[in-house]
Parts: sequence; structure tokens; C-alpha cells
Amino acid sequence: MKKLILMNGRWFQSCRGECHIFIAAYSVSDACRICEELSGCSHGWRREIDVYFSKGCWGNSMTGITPERGAWIRKNYHTKPERVL
Repeated sequence: MKKLILMNGRWFQSCRGECHIFIAAYSVSDACRICEELSGCSHGWRREIDVYFSKGCWGNSMTGITPERGAWIRKNYHTKPERVL
């Protein structure tokens, strides 16, 4: 069984700078593919993940959510993350 890498970072695609994304992926390249699929844009995700994401960190907002390949977005600091992929 492949091991998932957990990460989280900023997400600007659907909100005004308050969104946060949580990703469980098999590699950074896989996480890039997830972001590309969600955003419809392939430009710059590797750098965004390398520079601005916390790798190995599932985040307090994800307490109680079992990691499986996919992505969750928290629209602001007062909401629970919702599975988007």
C-alpha cells in the first residue's frame, strides 16, 4: 500500500484569500495534479506547494477526518473543511 503525504496550504481559486486546502496525495507531483484538476490551471503549483504548503501536517481543522487521497477546502477560519476531490 502506498503511503499518503499530508499537506495543507493557501488556496485562492474560489475565495478571497481566506481559503485553505488540505491534501492527501502519494507524492508532491500527485498533489500538483490534484491542484491542477481543482483549479483548471497547471501553472505554478509545484512552486506553490514547495514554498507555501506545510508538508507532513494534516492540520487541526482536519481532526477526525481520515486521510485518503483527495482534497478538502476550508472556506474561512470558522468553517469545517469540505471534501472537493
